[in-house]
Amino acid sequence: MPVLSVISPSDEKQLPRIDMTSTFNAWRFIGTTSRYRVAFALFIAMLFSSLRIGAAEVPTVPEHPTTQFRLASDNWPNIYVYDDTCQVYLIRKGNSAILFTLGDGSVLDHLEEIGVSKIEWILFTDHHREQNQGIGRIDRNVTQVAAPKGEQELFESPLQFRKWRPTLGDAYTVHGASYVRPPSNAIKLNRAFTDNEVFKWNGYEIHCLSTPGHAPGGMCYLLRKDGNACAFSGGIIHDGARMSNWFDTEWDYGFAKGLDAITESVQRLRDQKLTHLFPAKGPVIQNADQQLSSYHQKLVEFRPDYVRGYPVNNLTQRPKLDPNVIPTAIPEIVQVTPHLYKFSDQLAGKNFSIIISDQGHGLLLDCGLSLSRRPPKSGFARDLNHSTEFS
Repeated sequence: MPVLSVISPSDEKQLPRIDMTSTFNAWRFIGTTSRYRVAFALFIAMLFSSLRIGAAEVPTVPEHPTTQFRLASDNWPNIYVYDDTCQVYLIRKGNSAILFTLGDGSVLDHLEEIGVSKIEWILFTDHHREQNQGIGRIDRNVTQVAAPKGEQELFESPLQFRKWRPTLGDAYTVHGASYVRPPSNAIKLNRAFTDNEVFKWNGYEIHCLSTPGHAPGGMCYLLRKDGNACAFSGGIIHDGARMSNWFDTEWDYGFAKGLDAITESVQRLRDQKLTHLFPAKGPVIQNADQQLSSYHQKLVEFRPDYVRGYPVNNLTQRPKLDPNVIPTAIPEIVQVTPHLYKFSDQLAGKNFSIIISDQGHGLLLDCGLSLSRRPPKSGFARDLNHSTEFS
């Protein structure tokens, strides 16, 4: 079918002129025979049409049509990424595909752009709602869903963990606040993966590696091909050897259970010698092995500064002194700014701060159980070189 194009005023100047007087005289010359007039009218109509169609047989569709998808990496030509409430990854084989995360489901509107007509599986790295909120758009008679065994109850019984008033005794809560974000409605799993299980699909072998820390039962999916190794890593790491967010890893308010879990998981991933990571948030991580090593070191160094101020497991002093503080007359107290003080490196892990005003009034932050004895009020302020009483 010809594709009509719009003619601009500049184009119109280049069109051949038609002598309308000659045309009218020709009409009169033909006479009154209706069939001749009809034929002549059709000829004039075809003439005008041909002038305006131009190169009608040339398609206007670009050779490489625009798409919401892009290749995740040149090293993995069949893995695509789609930007959404999280990063959605797709592996294609023919017109079929599997997804890693789903986002809000808008990815389904763009499948035909890369020649995909059927999603056979969706694999979730964890339960977090931004990964699965589009599940209502999925035809479960066509598409199957898989997730880590350790997250199964969060998928299938989410209302047990979405309470108006969570308590300290509830699962996945810390001091009355939940650190899980389960889906709004139950998602029945067709398959629940265990650690080191292998999932096979159309010639691909996907290894399931348990990596809790960003989520209680989080999992990464590993793929190896032609000397390269990648992992769909969920939220375990962000590009730049950074943490995706802190809230998902704060499981016990200062005892480091979540921090220790994510540190161990990063170590497990580092041992895999990966070349690429495909995270649920942020850009693809190209130099995965180096970033995992750097991230692991950061987590290890951070731990002593984070853990509560009384013995927890093997609490030790900081491995190096903080260069940004000034010693005071009290060895356990150092000055950070003119009004802010904290415990020194001799008391590693005690996240305790004091703000002292010019008048000598003090505000204690997070004192917890770290003080074995309370110093005299007047002496405490005096030793910090303040002339008025600490109160």
